[in-house]
Amino acid sequence: MGLPKINKACVSLLFLSEEKEALAVLTDQLNDPAIDFSVTSPRDDQNIRAQISSMDLVFFHVGESDIDLSLRTFSKFRTLAPNAGFFFLDYAATPERAVRAMKMGVDDYIVLNSKFEGLAEQVGQSCLDCLLTMPAPKLASANNALMQTASPLNFKVREVVKAAGELAQCGSLHEVCTKLLEKLGSVLGATGGSFYLLEGDHLKQVHSLDPGHAPMKLSVPLEEGSIFEQVFRTGEPYLHTGGQAGNVYKTSGWEGYKADNMLVYPLAQKNGEMIGIFSLHGKRDMVFTKDDRDIVLILAAYSRETIRALYAQEKSVQTSDSLRLTFENINEGIVLLNADLEIVEFNQKALTLTNIPADLLHTGQKIEVIYDYLFERGDVADRMQGKCPWVEVTEDFEYLHRCASGNMISVSGNYIENGGFVLTFTDITRQKEWEVQLCLAKERAEAASVSKTNFLASVSHELRTPLNAIIGFAEMINKSVFGKLENEKYVEYVHHIHDSGSHLLHLINNLLDLSKVEAGKFELQETDVHLSDLVQNTLNYCQKQADEAGVTLSFSEMVKVGLVRVDENAVRQILLNLLSNAIKFTPNGGAVDVVLNISTNGDVLLLVKDTGIGMEDKSLEIAMQPFGQIENAFNRKYPGTGLGLPLVASLVELHGGAFDISSRLGVGTTCSLNFPSNKAA
Repeated sequence: MGLPKINKACVSLLFLSEEKEALAVLTDQLNDPAIDFSVTSPRDDQNIRAQISSMDLVFFHVGESDIDLSLRTFSKFRTLAPNAGFFFLDYAATPERAVRAMKMGVDDYIVLNSKFEGLAEQVGQSCLDCLLTMPAPKLASANNALMQTASPLNFKVREVVKAAGELAQCGSLHEVCTKLLEKLGSVLGATGGSFYLLEGDHLKQVHSLDPGHAPMKLSVPLEEGSIFEQVFRTGEPYLHTGGQAGNVYKTSGWEGYKADNMLVYPLAQKNGEMIGIFSLHGKRDMVFTKDDRDIVLILAAYSRETIRALYAQEKSVQTSDSLRLTFENINEGIVLLNADLEIVEFNQKALTLTNIPADLLHTGQKIEVIYDYLFERGDVADRMQGKCPWVEVTEDFEYLHRCASGNMISVSGNYIENGGFVLTFTDITRQKEWEVQLCLAKERAEAASVSKTNFLASVSHELRTPLNAIIGFAEMINKSVFGKLENEKYVEYVHHIHDSGSHLLHLINNLLDLSKVEAGKFELQETDVHLSDLVQNTLNYCQKQADEAGVTLSFSEMVKVGLVRVDENAVRQILLNLLSNAIKFTPNGGAVDVVLNISTNGDVLLLVKDTGIGMEDKSLEIAMQPFGQIENAFNRKYPGTGLGLPLVASLVELHGGAFDISSRLGVGTTCSLNFPSNKAA
């Protein structure tokens, strides 16, 4: 069941203007339910003649060129509405024009500062003033006929003038809302009613004529389909005049009022945003009438601006209190300076951080006085050279300030366009202590790394000499230089000694090279090298290992690569490490391919691809770390140290190139070497 149709408003007006935009502005902005208006052109005689006799007010919107038209129209039709008020709203006003209008008998001549700005507000205020100052009819106590023909609106306005005057004396939002509800309840004889204002995500009850009946809070959005929800959503008043039980319509959030009649009125900002709602119900011995509704519209319209202003003021106070609470409880000290570099505002944290006496840091104090005090007591600031940084500065700045107590303060100044600064003081003492500790820890770590590198280099060098001797003597015995060994076991043992020594020497060489790279002592001996020949020779060297593992080796040169300027031994070592790994982790029947190519930007690309066991992403991270070992039974087929890939990456980076590795578990691994184009000879 829909809401009853809204009644005609309390005051009617006709607005005449040649400006179509003015008509649109008025139609859009003049949404006061106490005003019913029509708009037309002063040239539209037929439309004016049909409406003007029923109007309370007639407004002429007058501009530069239509003053004569407006005056002629006024003269022609004023006799058709002898009781109406005629107003001229002139946005091109002059004293001469005002005199002409007033001589013609215009009730009021209003000067507009702008063609459209404030137009709706001026019309609305004029309507309200008219309602509250409209003369009472001259009633003869014995003339019942005159009583019956008197204007009901004029008679009703007199009933609320006194109440309107009392409302004008209210000083708080709560008092205005309370008195408005009580006065309306008294004038109309209502048995109950409630007044709600928007507060956050709910409507809060300000006052009630029947305490305890309606809830103290209503959640927003309101219950769909209820009376309050429809009024709050549409912004249109509601009048239920009986004929059906009042509880057919649920009010909102509770069972609602049980009366047969109800008035509900919305309160909104000028932009239409809702801020509250109030209701009246249960008129004693009768139902609410359209005249009752008019009284509500008049008194509510009169109080609305006061309510809006006080509502905005309370919101502003709440916001100000919240800002003040935040201002005083943030961890930074804040000082606001005006254009004369005087302190306008500050929080207690500024006092605490800087340890400035309270009698020195106060509003109106010159900031230079504060600055002089700080340096007289022994404070030091970087880049400021003892001078106050806020004098003749028109941009943001930041500097470090060390207090005499030892605390470190970061001071930042944010320049305000119209002059002055917002100064922010941040205690960074702990941060600076952490920075010092981190610096010392870094120095200790670097010293430990250097010691480790020097130790490894020294030990590696000392081990290589006896290892070379072991390997050399093992080779001589294996070749039977001085005669064959009689026992075959000795031959097997000598072979193991040679292989173990070679493996250990390879490990020591890698360890020494990696240590040199980390220490920055590895120097490249670059020459012009035929890279394809170097790759082929390295493949030939690894062929025996591949044959024993049942792995096929292949080499493809996609584009003819000429001379490349590299360290031949370093590149050979890179290839040996990559090929050795590829063969080691490729099962019998697999393949290892080496591809040489030139990229579109001229870089030299070298790829080593295998069809081996592959790795997961987390295993790749381990493999790229020195001594990283992936926990996999298959990769233990051949011994390893985990130095190969880190050394390869380091040697490629020394050449100014890039090393990348991609792998898929069970599919294979691809190692990519990218030597920059400037390496091409």
